[in-house]
Amino acid sequence: MMYLAGMSYVHMGFFQFKYVPWDADIVLISSLYMLCGYYGFHYYTRLPHKPIVGLAILFVYAVLIVRKYQGVLRFSFYLKAHNIANSFLGAFIPLTLCLGVFILSDYMTQWGWFKWLLPLGWYSGMIMYSHKMIFDVVAKFAILDHWGIQIIAGLIAPILIALAWRYFKRWFNTHRTPSTT
Repeated sequence: MMYLAGMSYVHMGFFQFKYVPWDADIVLISSLYMLCGYYGFHYYTRLPHKPIVGLAILFVYAVLIVRKYQGVLRFSFYLKAHNIANSFLGAFIPLTLCLGVFILSDYMTQWGWFKWLLPLGWYSGMIMYSHKMIFDVVAKFAILDHWGIQIIAGLIAPILIALAWRYFKRWFNTHRTPSTT
């Protein structure tokens, strides 16, 4: 219901805000994805026939790519810019494709591939909350204003900041003087 409420209007002005203030409509829309992720995480381990589901989702990927290339599928999904072209596809496509990524990631973990990506998972919160800021800082320097450099900086800098913070906390906890009470 929250998703439908967030999708139910075309344009709404509110005082000086172009859209609903503080992106309240984005919260309504993204609550569907959050709830599906929260409850889906608990039921994912009990999902039967993961290889068949993964192959079916791979087929959906292929069909969507071909249909988009042919110009038949006119689907765009820009949540902050409110360009969700179709409410059903806006709910169906991201959830289906995310499930496919989870299944693929699960198998890649079981096979032992890409263990070098583990730090990205360990520090995903720090990366998620700071990558845009780092993109903006890097873009201020003309010599570094390239998407490849921004991606590398947006991944490495948050990891280094998180490692430095962890080191500082450890150092502080071992070197502080005990209180006398």
